[in-house]
Amino acid sequence: MPTNKQTGKRRQSTTIERVTVIELTAEGYSRRDIQQKLGISKSTVQRVIQEWKSSSQLQPASRSGRQSALNSRDKRRLYRLSDANPYASLRDLAAESGLGVCSETVARALRASGRYVRWARHKPYICEGNRLKQVKWARSQRRTTVEEWQKRIFTDEIHVELSLRGELYAKIIHVIETKILLGARPRVRRPPTQNMMKGFLHLLLKVNEHL
Repeated sequence: MPTNKQTGKRRQSTTIERVTVIELTAEGYSRRDIQQKLGISKSTVQRVIQEWKSSSQLQPASRSGRQSALNSRDKRRLYRLSDANPYASLRDLAAESGLGVCSETVARALRASGRYVRWARHKPYICEGNRLKQVKWARSQRRTTVEEWQKRIFTDEIHVELSLRGELYAKIIHVIETKILLGARPRVRRPPTQNMMKGFLHLLLKVNEHL
């Protein structure tokens, strides 16, 4: 059987792979050549060819086995809960989902969707008003030519706030210094393409829980 590259576990051959095996066999390729070309085992190639010759069947035969504890709807619910609070633990997600599954089942579902635990990236604090202004300005510059950009002068001096000011900022610093918040650098569960998404609110909520 083929192997899933993400999980390292064996998986069932797809319809496209089975059709490709039949086509390559008709073109005169050997089973070893098909194995190397598609990256599937020789026994899988042999079984696909035998099933095609005996019953002209492309779909794999149904197999009995334990059903998955989560259906597609349950998985979407876990995705929404994880995205809503990327700092939540697996145990909290399992309890909040109300699906009656263990934390390891939740972990497998989230890992299969690409939501791995990662170190949270430090991002500068930008209020909502300034963020919208930046997006508006960037969109207005889409038609600016290279010659026009060369006529502009840029400065390298800029003031960036890494967090909110005031009493709340002092509380955050106090929590970080006392290493309550996961050793001053929290971990977050997210897909690989969302490292710069807005998530500072969840950090503040987690800080308030320890104050």
